[in-house]
Formats: sequence, C-alpha cells, structure tokens
Amino acid sequence: MKMRRQTFQLALTIVLFTLMACGTTPPVSTETTIKKDEPKKVEAPVQDPKAIEEAKQAQNMQALEQSYQDLLTVQTSIYEGKIEDAIRQLKVITQRNPELPEAHYNLAVLEERLGLAQDAQSHYQKAIEAKKDFSPAWLALTLFYLRNQDVNGALSEMEQKLRDDPTNIGIRNARIRILLNFPGKEEEIIREAKLILREDEQNTEAMISLASAYDLQKKHELAIAILENAKALSPNNPEIFARLSRCYENLGETLKARLILEETVGAKSGATAEIHNQLGLIYHQAGDYIGATDQFQRALSLWPNMVEAQLNLGNALKGQQKFQEASLAFQQSLQMKANLPEAYYNIGILYIDGKFENMPNKVDQLQQAIQYLNDYLKYSQANDQTMIAGLLKEAERLIEVEKKKQEQRKADPPTENPASTDTTVTPTEPAPVEPTSTPTEPAPTPTEPAPTPTPTEPAPTPTPTEPVPTPAEPTPTEPTPQNLPESSTKPKDAPKEIPKDVPQNGPKENPKEETPKTQEVQDVEL
Repeated sequence: MKMRRQTFQLALTIVLFTLMACGTTPPVSTETTIKKDEPKKVEAPVQDPKAIEEAKQAQNMQALEQSYQDLLTVQTSIYEGKIEDAIRQLKVITQRNPELPEAHYNLAVLEERLGLAQDAQSHYQKAIEAKKDFSPAWLALTLFYLRNQDVNGALSEMEQKLRDDPTNIGIRNARIRILLNFPGKEEEIIREAKLILREDEQNTEAMISLASAYDLQKKHELAIAILENAKALSPNNPEIFARLSRCYENLGETLKARLILEETVGAKSGATAEIHNQLGLIYHQAGDYIGATDQFQRALSLWPNMVEAQLNLGNALKGQQKFQEASLAFQQSLQMKANLPEAYYNIGILYIDGKFENMPNKVDQLQQAIQYLNDYLKYSQANDQTMIAGLLKEAERLIEVEKKKQEQRKADPPTENPASTDTTVTPTEPAPVEPTSTPTEPAPTPTEPAPTPTPTEPAPTPTPTEPVPTPAEPTPTEPTPQNLPESSTKPKDAPKEIPKDVPQNGPKENPKEETPKTQEVQDVEL
C-alpha cells in the first residue's frame, strides 16, 4: 500500500515536469486567485435605442402640449392688459420649447409695444429659425424698414432673401406686401398672390394682398368678396376688418366702414394702432372731435412714435378749440420726426386761426404763423407754393389790420359813459354770440352718423396729404399647434395688423377755408 502511494506520487511528479518542459502552465485552483473582499462586477443591461428615442419623443410632446396650454394663459394676460406677466410667461415657453415659432413671435410683438425694438427683432428672427416660412415674422421684420420709411431697402432685402430661398412662402408674402407701396405694381401683386394661393388655398396673407391690389384697381366689390373668404378662415384677424372698412369707405359707404372698425375696436383681441387712427379720422370727418381724440390717443398708446396719429391728435384738439394743447401736439410730432412739413403747415394754420391765452399780442402770433409756413415751404416737396403764398399774404394783411387796431386803441383809450352808451340787452333780443367751429351737439352714438357743424366759418376737417408709409404693428397671434394629440387644446389663428391708405386731396386755394393737413397711414401692408 505504501509502495503504491509512492509510485503514484512519482508518476505525478513526472507529469508535472513534463508539462513544464512543454511550456504549459499547470491549472491553478480558482479558490487561490479570488480575493474574498473584492466585490463582483455587475454588467449593465443593454438598452434598446428605439425605446430611448420613443421615450424622448413622448417627453417632448408632453412639453409641447404644456407650452400650448401656457399660450392660452398668455392670451388671457394680453386681453387683461397684463403685458409684463405675458412676457414672463412667454420667456418660460421659449426656453422650454425654442422650436415653437408662435411663442417667439408673440414675445417679439409685446417687446415691440414696450419699445424694445432690438429684442423684438431678435425674437422675430428666432421665430423664422424655428419655422423658416413663418409669414407673420417675415412681415414683421419688414416693418423695421418701413417704419423708417425705407421702402426701397425693405424690397431689396426681401428680394435678396428670395433669391436664396425662392420657394419660401413667408418671404414671398412679405415681398408682395411691400410692393403695395409702389404704384403700378398691382398686376404683379395679383399674379404672385394667386401663385401662393395655388400652393396654399387657405393662406390668408396672400388673400389680403390680393384684395388690396384689387382695391387699388377700384375693384372694391371683388376685394370685399376675397376679404370675406379670408374672414371665414381667420375670424379674429383685425387686419381683415380694417381692409373691409377701407373697401366700403371707397365705395362711399362710410357708415358701414365705421361700424366695422368699431366692431374691431370692441373685440377681445383688440385693435392695432392703425385701426384706431383710421377710426379716429372717420370720427374727425364727421365732426366728432372728442371721439376722434380718444381714438388717436389710443393709437399712440399702442405705438408711441406714430407720427400720423400725433398730427391727427393735434387737429382733433383744434376742433375742440383747445388751441394750446393742439400746438403742443404738433410740436410733439416735430420731436418724433424733425422738419416734418405737415407739422409746420398745421402749426401755421393754427396760429392764424387760434386764440392763445399765453400769447396776448396777436401780431406776434401771426408772425410766428408766417415763420412756420415758410418752414413748410422749405421742407415740403409738394407743388403748392401758390396756395401757401395766399396764406402768407392773408397773414400779412391780418398783421396790418391788428397793428391799426392797436394804434387806434392807444390813440383813443376807451371811456365809460353810461348816459350815452346803453349796453343793456332786452330779454326779447339776446346778445349776439360769435359762432364757433365746434358743434354744440353731443358726440354721436356708434350707430348714428356724427353731426356736421354749420358755423359761418367752415370747421377744420382732415385734409389727407401725400401719404407717408407707416407699416403695421404686429398683433400677438394665437398659436397654431402642430402635431399635437387630439386631446390637446389648440389656440385659434391670430390677428395681425395693417396700415392704411388715404386718397390725396389737394388743399383749397381760399385761405379762409384752408384746412390743416391730416395724415392717415398709407396702404403699406406687409
């Protein structure tokens, strides 16, 4: 037994030496290599890339739906006039969903209302980056050119962008809106608008441009029919209502035009500065100077640098015989735009007709009127030197008359002689009252035409001058959600804003009946 064990050990030793000689490492027990205190490694499970992508999409969809719900809250804040709250909410939405163009656009609109032009321009651009053919943002960007009256620059910019992206509907819409400022371009506008509508038959921006071109061609009924179709697609768009009002006004239906604007002003979505200015002019022409003043002030509250509304405000105050306030309003328009010819003209007329408590010397007042009229001739490009020459001659005549009155008062001081002068007025014979240019009847109601004054001297009514391009201020749009579940709330289409156009009526040659120049926004829809 012992011999057998020794033989086995010898054989095992021989085997081990043989393996080592062949370069083979003998097997080692695993029990000697594993450290007891070393934790075992656990491999992570392999994740499905498709499942990860689906989870991410679901999360993004949930965030997008929440953003659209928040946009409804923003809309309520805007209706209630809580602009600062609306801006804060929109900034949160844009950070959460930077790909949402409506949020950037509405934020830009509100920033522009607060005078933050650079911030507004930046967010308009971000709206375009989110959706490259987003028409409202393209139209709003062109306003930055038009508000500086750089129509050629705006057209050049859009044509350059269109060469880079010829199929972009947003740029095409912006370009044809700018073309509305160029006489004789109506056929080109009509042709391009129809091409857009072939691609997108519900494109209300193209409909508005098409109707505007037909209106310029005096095809007012056709323009109204197109605008009615656009209104059916976008019933809260104030631009459509303003265009309808203009068409009816061109047809001579002033009352219907006024009622349409009053409906727009009273809507929850609110009206634009241009619409308030347009309605104010209708009130002014009807003799309702108080109502006109209110509309011009509301226009200025939305667009503080709207020089047309500022000039019209001065004329409305003059209609109420608030001459000092009217003078301040005209001076303010000169601060908005230096050397504005219409402002010089209106102040000149005001100083000929008005009565100022702080200016007792009528001669000084008339001399200032002459100075302002000469400034008008210096900066105006209108061919009305003959008419201004008549006004200057009339002012000089009034100065001579006033000087003679002053000399007569110095030579013959008034003396009281009750015995020889009877100033008593009998009850049956009332004292004469100098007629004024302001009607004594109350302001008209919205459903009745305004009363027209009938004084001996005609009351000043707005005489539209050569229109000055003043673009529209965009109104916050209501979001149009895309790719949302059916259960999500989708806000309606949003209103946008428009400018308007005024026919050119030359001033009358009779200085007595000369009326101040009143501007209305030109038809430069973008």
